[in-house]
Formats: sequence, C-alpha cells, structure tokens
Amino acid sequence: MDDQKTFSEYNSSFDSFELQLNNEAKDFLRGAANWGTGLAIMGFIFSGFMLLAALMMFAAGNMQEMNRAMNGMPISSLAFMYLIMAVMYFIPMLFLIKFASSTKNALSENNTHKLTASFRNLKNHFMSVVISIILIIVVFIVFVAVFAAAVAGSM
Repeated sequence: MDDQKTFSEYNSSFDSFELQLNNEAKDFLRGAANWGTGLAIMGFIFSGFMLLAALMMFAAGNMQEMNRAMNGMPISSLAFMYLIMAVMYFIPMLFLIKFASSTKNALSENNTHKLTASFRNLKNHFMSVVISIILIIVVFIVFVAVFAAAVAGSM
C-alpha cells in the first residue's frame, strides 16, 4: 500500500505557481490596450465608411449609368458585399475595444478576474480575424474558379 499515492502527491510545485505581472509587463499591457483602443476606433470608422458606401449604393439602385459602369452587375449585389465586409470588420473591432477597455480597467483595479476576461476578448478578436481571413480566401478561390471556368468556356 506504500506504492499507492494520492493524486495530490503527484502534483508538481508549479501547480500552485501563480503568474505575477511586474510593472514592466503591466506597462506593456497598458500600452497594448491603448494601441488596441486606437486601432478599434479606426476600425469602427472604417466599418462605418463601408456601411455608408453600401447604403449609398443601395440608394443608387438601378441607375443605368452605374449599371453600365459595373458591366451589367447590379449595384445592389456590390452594396450587399460592402455590407457584409462592414459587419466582418466590425466584429473583430468590437472584441478589440472590449479587450482594451477591460485590460485598462483590470490594471487600474489590479483585478485578476477582469484581466482574464480581457484576454478572452483578445482571443475572440484573433479568432474572428482568422475566420474572416479564411472566408475571404474561400471567396477569392471561388471567384478565381468561376473566372477560370468562364475563360475556359469562352474559348
């Protein structure tokens, strides 16, 4: 029976280790949060411009001059693409601003739980950026395949 040890006896000394942030690390996090705020604000503005462009295209509707410029492609389909891009750009910026504000709040209050929540928002920001990039790549591949099929079909 001496060979049997409880689970707690196998825990290493690192299992009870708690990560500590020194002042330099806190300053780097605070700086990242400030830059994140700036980037998110610019992202919201850019997303707003895309939304405004989409609304203007929807309003332009079926103007013949615009349709001729688009080679017969309906303006509403381009407007819909701009609307989707605006939403795809807005979501990561929302997670980034949440990361930035909760990080600043956590550092000012020295609150570990709020800092953990801020890292969740940072993870969600990166995840949404990666998903957006994958969607853009897929759309690009489909566009190239359709274009190649159209060229091959015209020969």
